[in-house]
Amino acid sequence: MTGYDWAAAEEDKDSWWNRYPNWARLWNLWAGGDEHSEPDRWLGHLLADRLPVVELAAQRLAFRTRATRFLIDQCGIDQLLVADADLPVPATAPEVHDLAHHLNPRARVVYAASDRVVLGHCQAAAETDAERGGPRCGYVVDGVQAPDRMFSSAADQLDLNRPVGVLMVTSLDLLNDGEAARALAAAHDTAPGSHLAIAHLTADSDPYAKGDLRALIAEYTSVTPTLRTRKEIAGFLSGLDMVGPGIVPAPLWRPEPEAAPAGTLGAGLWCGVARITDPPQRRHRMDGTRW
Repeated sequence: MTGYDWAAAEEDKDSWWNRYPNWARLWNLWAGGDEHSEPDRWLGHLLADRLPVVELAAQRLAFRTRATRFLIDQCGIDQLLVADADLPVPATAPEVHDLAHHLNPRARVVYAASDRVVLGHCQAAAETDAERGGPRCGYVVDGVQAPDRMFSSAADQLDLNRPVGVLMVTSLDLLNDGEAARALAAAHDTAPGSHLAIAHLTADSDPYAKGDLRALIAEYTSVTPTLRTRKEIAGFLSGLDMVGPGIVPAPLWRPEPEAAPAGTLGAGLWCGVARITDPPQRRHRMDGTRW
């Protein structure tokens, strides 16, 4: 990957980057990672005192793991696009490429991100993969805010004329309705047999908590999460073939046999996987045509 200013990324990491809370680093903090700064810890602990964000972070990563395993083991998909990657949390959940390669050594995983420090970790994963004889892991410098560019860039590394698994488990919350619709429309335009896995903060429970989360995040960061109802999320997935059990709270989506009863844990996070059945409207670059 060329054309990216990694020196600027390092400068950001050491200056502006550490002066304000960041959404990706907040999730990393709540999930037990160590990629966060003092402003992240201040806001993260404030939110954790009021909301079950630590539990939501754990359930979101657990869903990502189960969805990845489902796509590879049960759907036979051997290429994944992780739309807006996470910062790594090795003590909590395996990275998508590590799990994918454990399940299928020939699987290819591409991370998509626009956050500079997240991209640094994506680059490191790709370099490590190359040292191990890749390429099975890569990255693109675009996220779901620019879905056409994201898929177009991914088409250089994945064969998007074949089924692909698209994971959007940390990104849709940050998009307004129009942006979310465009991102999901681009995912819908992948090859038949492709699958889309999503996780989304819910607006169906505790309106006071919803207001606290939106207000605090908006006040202290550059983003405002959009919480949506199950009905709204189902509308985005209209026309796709929902995989059972459908759109459900995170711990209820195909739990591991040994999992404890869910109770109310994860009730603030809707999760689901859908299968693309219709032929795409566009073809993709790997076969020589324009995406």
